Amino acid sequence: MSLALDVITDSRVLVRLALLGAIFVLFRIYKSLIAPTKPWPNFPVIKLDGLDAATSWTEHALETIFRGREATNDGFFQIITGNGPKIVAPNRFLEEIKANKDLDAQKGLDAQKAFSTEHFWTYSGMIGFKAMRNYPEPIRHVVRGKVNAAMLAMTKELAAEAVAVIDASMPSKDAADDEWHSVSMQPVCEEIVARLSTLLFLGRDACRDREWLDVVRTYTFNAFRTSARLRACSPIWRPLAHRFWFSESKMVRKQCAHADMMIKPMIEKRQKLIAAGEYKSLKVGDTLGWLLEASQRFGKYIDCVGSQMLLTLGAVHNTTETMNVAVLDICKNPDVVQPLRNEIVRVLKEEGGWTKNVFSKLHLMDSFLKESQRMLPNNIGMSSALHDFYPVAH
Repeated sequence: MSLALDVITDSRVLVRLALLGAIFVLFRIYKSLIAPTKPWPNFPVIKLDGLDAATSWTEHALETIFRGREATNDGFFQIITGNGPKIVAPNRFLEEIKANKDLDAQKGLDAQKAFSTEHFWTYSGMIGFKAMRNYPEPIRHVVRGKVNAAMLAMTKELAAEAVAVIDASMPSKDAADDEWHSVSMQPVCEEIVARLSTLLFLGRDACRDREWLDVVRTYTFNAFRTSARLRACSPIWRPLAHRFWFSESKMVRKQCAHADMMIKPMIEKRQKLIAAGEYKSLKVGDTLGWLLEASQRFGKYIDCVGSQMLLTLGAVHNTTETMNVAVLDICKNPDVVQPLRNEIVRVLKEEGGWTKNVFSKLHLMDSFLKESQRMLPNNIGMSSALHDFYPVAH
């Protein structure tokens, strides 16, 4: 009898423990999958006719934005994205939000965390976005303090490499050939940007390495494509889809392993030079060395492979899109070609060739690029997050 009571008591304890475990698991599921998708109160949720809010945004993003502006008389509204609800604020509040010094990464407005979350930084292969999440200050120091200065110091080298890659990527023109040739600009722009950014980041040998250039170009595409497919997928199935189903996810992991294999020897070489006191910070083409210096400066470990892939993501994705759109705008508006060319010729004559001062004098070129980006911007939002509600002026 006593043994039976002990067994019953033990069974009840096990059942209670199992129930507690189940409640905890359900709470975590709710917290991570369901709660983040619930709309914010007091903001109208915008959806198109015949579609739910999530499908409206996923399949017809710009139309959904226009519908929201029309429905609210250019007021506040929210959209339901693959990563939960997002509040859309009218443009008239942009300068107020940007000018508020309290809305920095520590107190509220956090672009790095918002962007890395949007691109699933915890998933395998998304090492560039993970670096953005974990090392924002060291990477910002490298870009602003080292890369920008190196870009000015390498103006002549970058110009020469640009000529070489354009000659290699575009159809050749000879006196006997008076035919027009069709060219797909996207891959040409990718090749130009990949070569020039690699020259700036890792030096001349790497910028001519076909194997590395292929990783640079395809990783950028596959990383952003993976993010887009995961956002369109149900949160419950995302880990499985990323691990087993999506071809882009498999390619991202493969390319990360490839990048790791190629970059690790470069890192080890620089680490040995630093340890022996023989390393001197170069002014050109050495982001890996600058990242190692930043690691010492900030007193924290930095994943140099992930950080290098982040720099690659930023350079190839943003610059390629900007360049591609600008070239197409020139094709649509051929009357701008001669004024732009005249300015370039004049400034190069004044400077005696490609110097660091050339870019600051290309005022017409700067205006053209700004107008091109204004007419067809890469982004329609700030990609930032507030930790709490923030009052704005009416």
